[in-house]
Amino acid sequence: MRLRFYVFLSLVVVVLAAVGCIGPEIEEPRLSATGVQGQALTRGLSFKRTHIGSYRTSSATFTLKGPRPGWNEAVNDIPVGFGSPGNIYVPLMGDWDANFTETMGIYEPGAARFILKDSFVNGAPDYSIVYGYVGDKAVVGDWDGNQSTTIGVFRPGNATFYLSNSNTTPNIAYIATYGSPGDLPLACDWDGNGTDTIGVFRPSNYTFYLRNSNTTGVADITVQYGQPGDMPVVGDWDDDGVCTIGIYRPSANAFYLRNSNTVGAADIIVGSTWVAGDQFVTGNWGSNDQAYGAAPASLTSFFPLAVDFQSYRSFATWKARGFNSVIRYPFNIAPVDTPAEWAAGAKAQQLMMIESTADGGADGGYVNDNSQWMLAVNMYDEPELKNLGNLGTVQGLYSTLKTASPTRPAFTNFAGPVVLGMATPDYPCDGLGDAVVTPTCYPSFLPYQDWLSMDIYPVNDFGGNISLIGQALDKLHRWAPSKPLFSYIEACDYGTGHVPTVNQFRGEMWTAIIHGARGLFFFTAKVLPKGSEIQDNMPVALRTEFGIQAGRITGIASVLQSAINPPGFGFGGSMPLEVTWRQSGGHTYFFVLNNSNTTVTKTFGIWGVNTAGAPFTVLWEGRTTGGYGSAYVTDTFTPYQLHVYML
Repeated sequence: MRLRFYVFLSLVVVVLAAVGCIGPEIEEPRLSATGVQGQALTRGLSFKRTHIGSYRTSSATFTLKGPRPGWNEAVNDIPVGFGSPGNIYVPLMGDWDANFTETMGIYEPGAARFILKDSFVNGAPDYSIVYGYVGDKAVVGDWDGNQSTTIGVFRPGNATFYLSNSNTTPNIAYIATYGSPGDLPLACDWDGNGTDTIGVFRPSNYTFYLRNSNTTGVADITVQYGQPGDMPVVGDWDDDGVCTIGIYRPSANAFYLRNSNTVGAADIIVGSTWVAGDQFVTGNWGSNDQAYGAAPASLTSFFPLAVDFQSYRSFATWKARGFNSVIRYPFNIAPVDTPAEWAAGAKAQQLMMIESTADGGADGGYVNDNSQWMLAVNMYDEPELKNLGNLGTVQGLYSTLKTASPTRPAFTNFAGPVVLGMATPDYPCDGLGDAVVTPTCYPSFLPYQDWLSMDIYPVNDFGGNISLIGQALDKLHRWAPSKPLFSYIEACDYGTGHVPTVNQFRGEMWTAIIHGARGLFFFTAKVLPKGSEIQDNMPVALRTEFGIQAGRITGIASVLQSAINPPGFGFGGSMPLEVTWRQSGGHTYFFVLNNSNTTVTKTFGIWGVNTAGAPFTVLWEGRTTGGYGSAYVTDTFTPYQLHVYML
């Protein structure tokens, strides 16, 4: 959310044939992660997710866009030359000048020389530094959290890291003896605390030994992963702010990546088409495929806040609570509406509609309403869990709907737990990059979706892990970057015995927005056990909180619906903060959420705005903070609290 707008994590992993009398060897992975005053760049955006590219020694060329986790891309590669063709180099990526732009570099092992560029333009290097000795292995990272990626080496003879905090006047800022001769060095932010720290991979037992400080000591994390012959790769594959492990398997020419530093099967599999002699390089170099699409024309100044599955008889009540839309008519929970009754009731209350086809019901199961009040049609709800996933059925219904109203969006609401591989569906469905057997399933549905929507209920079903909402939205976005995203929010105990707290409810709303949602749908019905269903099971406390947040969202709808995370800006902070930003009406807005259930005080940087003459205004709080020439803000966040900083 590492880069076109300059927020990212990066890493470099290569396979290198050494020269001279040393003999063939595998060069190590290396990663750089940027941060602010000891803090890592925060998560919350797909833009810092680690990508995978290549460097071809024969032509001394970087391929800046290549296959990457969750998406296959064999076209639009952008070659950038750097170095002398045929020479032995180790490719690097890092933010050498601390400007939130990650750029290329190479390490010349025969001369122990780092050659670094502050741009992706071939030419004379901006830095040429001899550091360490021939035979050392290069590592790069932000060792002190000051935003700049700097150099370091691992000396195999004594299994010691020597790390520098400067790319111009190299020093030895950290010395750490760690690992054993023969280990391959790693560097990454294993615990999300904002500093890159050391680790090693031991090929003899294909085990990762990771340390959370740049000091001599024992491993904080030990994970056996892979098989003999595999090579290590590390990065932030799922955009959660924590670097995790992976391996490259030469026999399969594929990467097998984990989203946690634990033993288990691959979460993501990425194939490659590289040829012998290519070295793989990972990082985030700002490919524009990660940008979010523009808001639909109908939503440029309107942010849908839709209550789900409610009778027209209660529409006045829901409108009074702050809802501006309704979605899906109640066809199997009393009181039941006909589609015509439901639509007429919505119009009477001036509520926008997202109509349901009763899960693909026959013609007449929905109202063919082309008025200004009809935003879209929801074709199916959770088809993966209802054995309704037949592509031909969806394709046919989509064609029918588009014939009746070519400009009205139609979409299917997917089951978030299935999207994330956390549930066993009746109709197995997976997407590109998933480590399963049906990776083309979800992508086959995407041409017949004008919007993308999903539901996942962290408190009712998953112990309160609110981050799952962002992870599911990120995955949908990765599959179809230009399509508008929408998310359901749990607003009650639907029958599990669990109900979100006020803080959790607020956090779910804003984390969905931070991860790209253009509208929110609220599930308020009790549906379990069967026979005791209630349409309106929303607690009073959540109604009150919704009214507060709805007023705020509605008041800045045109801001929220402007370009998501426009280029030229950056944010440096640490977990559990997550962020999104907008530029609208001559102002820049940074939305910063504490996505945790504890109070935290954090210092973070806000980049790309001129803070010389004024402080940041904190919206809705009647105060200002920071500014006057400083890009840094220190603030306290209560559980799941959002602060909005405007300049």
